[in-house]
Amino acid sequence: MGKNDQPDEKGPAEQLIEEIREALDTGEFDSPEEAQQFIDRFMENKNRVPQLDFLGLSSEQVHRMLHHPLEDLTDIIRFNHNLEAGAFQDIPIVKNTLFFLARLKDLEPLRATGKGNLPLAFVRELHDQFLNPSRRFQFRIRSEEESITVNTLRHVLRMCGWLKKEKNYFSLTKKGRSIVERGFSEAHFFTLLQVFTRRFNWAFQDRYPSLWIIQGGFIFSLYLLHRKAQRFIDAEELGDYFIKAFPRALSEAEGISLLFHF
Repeated sequence: MGKNDQPDEKGPAEQLIEEIREALDTGEFDSPEEAQQFIDRFMENKNRVPQLDFLGLSSEQVHRMLHHPLEDLTDIIRFNHNLEAGAFQDIPIVKNTLFFLARLKDLEPLRATGKGNLPLAFVRELHDQFLNPSRRFQFRIRSEEESITVNTLRHVLRMCGWLKKEKNYFSLTKKGRSIVERGFSEAHFFTLLQVFTRRFNWAFQDRYPSLWIIQGGFIFSLYLLHRKAQRFIDAEELGDYFIKAFPRALSEAEGISLLFHF
């Protein structure tokens, strides 16, 4: 090794192995099983230690953010289940949902196309309603697939249990009809949130391969905004915090870029 050469820095996995070895050296064990129990306790305790890269969250908490239902995250983030209806009525996806369900109630049952999509006249009505009027470029769609908003919402509403397709006809379910007749409640909003963030595949909207960490880490993104965006912050700086917590997001994006040539 030359005088200017520096030893390679150990990666996280190597550092962890070294920590486990040092911990094992401090104890005496009568069997491999007893040693394994010690390692399990060591890892359990380590995973509960707050991490700077996770903005004070532990590895165990972040793991649950990525993989567990929202109801299991009350020690990290609490959802307000006592919201008045007016608190979310102006959210675009809620407004679009209410319009979609109300119009379908007026027109049901609607015969599906040969490809199993919503009929074109209904899709065009929804598309025109959902389109941001500030957009300069507008085009007349020729199928449901050409309207990402309508196509996405149709799948999401079906996953929520508010829309069904039977014998090639679209109609409301009992739950969907109840929303139209009795109103959209906080419970409906939470169902919509759960389905869109945990079950629906965001990659479906742009047809690019999935960036799983981006979608899986949406709760961390909310936590990041809470911790770092109470005042103005540059978007790139927020991105740096996310990448520091989930460096694999970069490798996911790089993998996708290799599939396309421009």
